[in-house]
Amino acid sequence: MMECIIAAAHARNGRQVLHIDQNEYYGGLWASFNFTSLEAWLEDANISHKTDRIQSELIKHISKDGTEIAIPCEYKNPISNVEIRVDVPFEIKTKAKENEMEKKETTVKTSIDEDEKTKESEKTEREVWSLSKLRLLYRKFNLDLSPKLLFSRGELVELLISSNIARYAEFKSVTRVLTWLDGKLEQVPCSRADVFSTKNVSIVEKRMLMKLLTFCINYEQHPKEYQGYENKTFIEFLKSRKLTDNIQHYVLHAIAMVSKDATTIEGLKATQRFLNSLGRYGNTPFLWPLYGSGELPQCFCRLCAVFGGIYYLKRGIEAVIVNDEGKCVAVITNGKRMNCKYLVLAANYAPSRYLPQDCETKKISKAIVITDRSLSPAETEQITLLRLPPETGTGLVNAVSVLEIGSGAMVCPQNLFVVYLTSHSVTNASEDLTQAIKILFENNEQEDQLAETKPKVLWAAFFNQIDLSNSNLATNTPSNVFVMGVPSCSIDFDDAVAQARNIFHHCFPDEEFLPRAPDPEDIVIEDAEEVHPEASFSDTLPRSAEDKDVSEASSALGMCSVTDEIATDVEMNSPCNETQESLEKEE
Repeated sequence: MMECIIAAAHARNGRQVLHIDQNEYYGGLWASFNFTSLEAWLEDANISHKTDRIQSELIKHISKDGTEIAIPCEYKNPISNVEIRVDVPFEIKTKAKENEMEKKETTVKTSIDEDEKTKESEKTEREVWSLSKLRLLYRKFNLDLSPKLLFSRGELVELLISSNIARYAEFKSVTRVLTWLDGKLEQVPCSRADVFSTKNVSIVEKRMLMKLLTFCINYEQHPKEYQGYENKTFIEFLKSRKLTDNIQHYVLHAIAMVSKDATTIEGLKATQRFLNSLGRYGNTPFLWPLYGSGELPQCFCRLCAVFGGIYYLKRGIEAVIVNDEGKCVAVITNGKRMNCKYLVLAANYAPSRYLPQDCETKKISKAIVITDRSLSPAETEQITLLRLPPETGTGLVNAVSVLEIGSGAMVCPQNLFVVYLTSHSVTNASEDLTQAIKILFENNEQEDQLAETKPKVLWAAFFNQIDLSNSNLATNTPSNVFVMGVPSCSIDFDDAVAQARNIFHHCFPDEEFLPRAPDPEDIVIEDAEEVHPEASFSDTLPRSAEDKDVSEASSALGMCSVTDEIATDVEMNSPCNETQESLEKEE
């Protein structure tokens, strides 16, 4: 994602950009896959792709005067502990048996009352699924490796509006935020009306909550309110205001969404960000991009391509060439030298000497789960955000962020839901998230009455990803080389936008970051035979390096954004002509 934003920013300001991806797909760890492609990716993630570079092959690409050296790039697999669970049969044996099962499920006794009939009819709607049936509908899935939301007034939304990139994507508002309270799921009040209508908070608690939230919106203007608690934990500050345990839970786990170790300033900033985004596009502060969050890197790739960016898949870099001053002057890719002024590359492809020693010690646990019903069924399909707290009642060591998306967001077929679980890792993804799976979904160990109403896990994938969010990736790199991290455990894109902005201004401090792109109807083509760089998407699709000699292309590069974690195909499969929740209205 960061590479895509940086490439778009440089191309928009008139520089030549080459974006290289060793994979045969776009997006790297930010990508979205259909069902069968995700299965293939998970299988491939367990295979080591490390290749040894022969130094003699690299030497021939450096200058003969001894002022340059070639530093081999080493692939480091950021994914580990992959596990797939399939809880449906491979296929339904016979059609007659399937019809017989459906007939039994639809049988309703005439003696039951109307409420029982409703419950029974809901139960009969549970469709019978098999692995072969999921694979048959593989094109209807858009499954994210790193699902993220957008704060309605966050960094990314403001950038999409100001740069006019919002027209490339469609969004839906996250319709509800849930929390786990007293052994069940409860909806979090996200507006003044919700606060006063909820039955989970007493009248006295409602006044406490409203008073606290009013303070948090402009907490900087009232420093005396939190004086002495700046370096103490946020939970200590909440207790100092004599809030009940119920209100502390809502604020800490459902609004601020921070850990119990978070400082007061961190908690206040998180609460303020939540509140500032309320009501802009919906009842909650969050937006979800249709077809998955992997669509957003495509938006920036498309803009980069419109302004002349070159994209090349299935081509990695073997080495980085630096001069006697320690600056990067070129890269070696597929046995050819390509000169560049700046180099941006993913951490998992960077030379080992450029990375801190502790870069692979921390990990994130992730799970992608396909279910047959919603976590909390409602009359209309919901996009749901939930944070399971690490409390004694849950048995979790770390908090687990849960995001549930239905077919209305174009991520799965009808009557199915995709649930993403993310947490900081303790052991491995399967063990870290199994307890959360037991809490939220139907399993054989449950004997309570709610077991039958819970969603059933049809298919689930677990994997760990390295966490570089706290690593300083600029310590050992040349001044014109920028090593990008991987997706963090946060629920939004703001960190990625901030990092891309900082790198751009480090290169060109006096230039505007991603100025507004013109609308197609505002562009005037002076010469019909000459393609204007801003003419149209179809006229300026990414140019393959196969279309011209690579050495010729490399000599013309003013800026080289070489990366092995690129965006997504500029020819998107999803319609992008209109925005459901139009960000452009805020202009």
